[in-house]
Amino acid sequence: MPQVKLYSAADVTSKVVLPILNELGYVEGESPFGSIVLRFENTITVQSGTNRNTIFADVVVYIDDVPAIVVDSKNPREHLTEADKEQVVSYARLLDRIAPYAALCNGPWQIFDSISKGQVNALPRLDELAPLLQDQRISQAQQTALKAQARRTLLAIDSARDLSRIMRQCHDAIRNLRGYAPTKAFDELSKVLFAKMYEEREIIDGNRMSNRFTVQNVRAMRQDGVEIVQQLWKQTISSERYRDVFGEEPAQKEIELPPEAIDTVVELLEGASLIRTDIDVKGVAFEEFLSTTYRGGGLGQYFTPRPVVNFMVDLVNPAIGEKVIDPSCGTGGFLIRSYDVVRDRIEVADLGEMQKAAYLEELSSSSLVGIDWEQRAARTCKMNMILHGDGHAGVYQANALDLDEVAEVVRERQRYFADAPGVEEGEFDVILSNPPFGASDKVERILAAYELGKGASQKRETLLLERQVRLLRPGGRIAVVIPEGVLSNRKKDRRLRKYLRQHLNIRAIIRLPQDAFKMSDGAACTSVLYAVKKDPDDPEGRVQGDVFFARAEYIGMSPSGKSIPENDLLDILEEFRSFERGEWDGIEMEGAGSDGWRFADDSPQVVAVWNEPVVNRTSELYDRLSYVVRRPAIGDRFSYTYFHPRVLRNLFELRSNGDNVKQLREVCVDGYPIRGQRPGPESGAGLPVLKVRNITGRGIDFDTDYVADTEAVRKKCSQSMVRRSDVLVTCTGEGTIGRVDVYPIEEEALVDGHVAIVRLLPGVSAEFVAEYLRSEYGQLQMMRSVSGSTGQTELSKEYLQELEIPIPSDEVQTRVVARMVRAREEAEELSEAAEELKRQGAREIAVAQRKMTEVLAEEGALSGM
Repeated sequence: MPQVKLYSAADVTSKVVLPILNELGYVEGESPFGSIVLRFENTITVQSGTNRNTIFADVVVYIDDVPAIVVDSKNPREHLTEADKEQVVSYARLLDRIAPYAALCNGPWQIFDSISKGQVNALPRLDELAPLLQDQRISQAQQTALKAQARRTLLAIDSARDLSRIMRQCHDAIRNLRGYAPTKAFDELSKVLFAKMYEEREIIDGNRMSNRFTVQNVRAMRQDGVEIVQQLWKQTISSERYRDVFGEEPAQKEIELPPEAIDTVVELLEGASLIRTDIDVKGVAFEEFLSTTYRGGGLGQYFTPRPVVNFMVDLVNPAIGEKVIDPSCGTGGFLIRSYDVVRDRIEVADLGEMQKAAYLEELSSSSLVGIDWEQRAARTCKMNMILHGDGHAGVYQANALDLDEVAEVVRERQRYFADAPGVEEGEFDVILSNPPFGASDKVERILAAYELGKGASQKRETLLLERQVRLLRPGGRIAVVIPEGVLSNRKKDRRLRKYLRQHLNIRAIIRLPQDAFKMSDGAACTSVLYAVKKDPDDPEGRVQGDVFFARAEYIGMSPSGKSIPENDLLDILEEFRSFERGEWDGIEMEGAGSDGWRFADDSPQVVAVWNEPVVNRTSELYDRLSYVVRRPAIGDRFSYTYFHPRVLRNLFELRSNGDNVKQLREVCVDGYPIRGQRPGPESGAGLPVLKVRNITGRGIDFDTDYVADTEAVRKKCSQSMVRRSDVLVTCTGEGTIGRVDVYPIEEEALVDGHVAIVRLLPGVSAEFVAEYLRSEYGQLQMMRSVSGSTGQTELSKEYLQELEIPIPSDEVQTRVVARMVRAREEAEELSEAAEELKRQGAREIAVAQRKMTEVLAEEGALSGM
């Protein structure tokens, strides 16, 4: 629909919500599917005990008096939050009969299934929804449970927002009064929060009659020489309930705040109860506080974007009674989301109250396990779990790779919490994780414990993947964020990929946008790997099944951490579910023996117009596509781009040329193509050094750096010396790989290690090879072969050598080059003509503005100016 200006929630209702509902068939009056009524400001009364509140749903759609859709319109300048979602879902649940869909709209839409709370990509049309209303999807007992949960949530939301605001005020006060960095301010606030919880618990348990945590009491006791909050803190870390939360030595120091900062924090907190406050209130408040506090200032490294967390948890779909572990748990996002999902399922399950209570106790005490090496992360995760309903006994501060250390911290925890869960291999149903990337482990004892630990060092993410596979039971499910290099690096990660293929049945690979973790200081290209552990006793389970591939361009959150309406993960999850149900009707390929791959007869064509890339070539394969590979004989790589349908179609077309198709190495001088070499210190004169920036794809830019022309340099870089008619290809950098130029002059030059030299055999036209490599066929092959994830992505020499290229007759090569030269000349003429039209348009505007000024002056409108 056309863009409309929106200034208020009322505008959203009248200009967006109603037109869309009408477009979907929800028009007031009689219809073939029943009587349609749209009720505005629909009244809902919420009562829990003595608490009573009246709320209004902006729009409720009824079909034959049965509620179908609830819409809550929001101000277009507001960002939609998790609390907004909980609110509108609760509205839908509290109607006389639960409406199946709840929607938020502030211009863009967010739509939810009211029963599961899961986000969906679109509202159904009237003809799709009306028949479904006749089926009662849940029992009366489940409806009662859902309504009770909705009442509790609605009464909690305002309190949660207030508590989150108070936490932020406390954090800001500490930073402003003391000038602490965000991390330090957070640590000290954590101590005060737990001192307050300890005091509240002491009063509830009858160990104390009066509350010492008031600003009046704090100041009065200070006059007597007693800093009571410091005393409360010492008692907190000595208590059986909380001593393991701050068990590490640095956290046990005194609260490092001056008296005026302690007074300010106590004054802000004393009116709120952290113990009696509903779990939902504390949980929502702390999550909101964390999400804003952890976005930067050194804390973002622990934070996985909430939409990615939700997507991965929905992907593995944890069930009641299953054990979940995150061996790199950070602040506990995956554990908290799993807790919320399973708790909701327990509360609405058709079970007796005693059985529900037993499942909830199991969930809180032994179903969730988190491990993190970093003290602050593990401590924050424990706090998060406590504020959500406890379960912190399963959170351990340890190196998850160190089997002895993990066993020791578990034994120590079980001294105080007998039911604290262990960390035994082969015992977990679900693994969810976003491990840190880039670091290596060199401890011989740790490396020796892993099949992939051979050598003097090994990347931690490699060892963690093996650890996760070993923790998983046969048939268990794993969803983990992995660097793209794990899926694509030619040599470095080949053993890891072999290990994964050996032990896992890969079900899905979902490529995430490069800036998905920018908020947490991450620059890696990443994918979500979803797999099921193979059962050695099940012959069928040992065979690799079909694989679902997809790429998300948007994840519902901007790189700065703000919510945005665009979220491809919702569509991807829905498409994956259809794949899992055997209902996939999109693009699919299947293995075709030694010939590689073929498209299924009933799959749609991949239609796209190739535009010769100028800046970011990689975008040509980074479309928003989902596809399925049937019966994949995965030899090595299994990334989204490697099996991309567009690449495979081009290869099919290319190979139809038969014997004319060669690998690039077959038409090159022995040893070529080859990557250049860093020649040494730069100087002001000597041999020019061509770098990525000099290879433009439209001719070489000779404005470059130089290196001294010495015998040592020539000997060291003999193969990096460029000759006339060499083809130069850029081989590193996201968005810069694949630029191609022919070296046009006799003067000597060098290329550095980021540029490759393609030196051709006599009789092969350099201009033809360059034009082919610039074409869709060459570019897509190069993009498919890119490897790496953190830092520089690259096109290795080996992959470049294997590029397939047709070598037609000399006459055809000459004709192709001539046609491309003419096309480029015409393109340049059109570009110059376009620039002249722009200049002409600017002149016309300037003339019109001068005439306007003259007319106004004649009328006296500019007098006095």
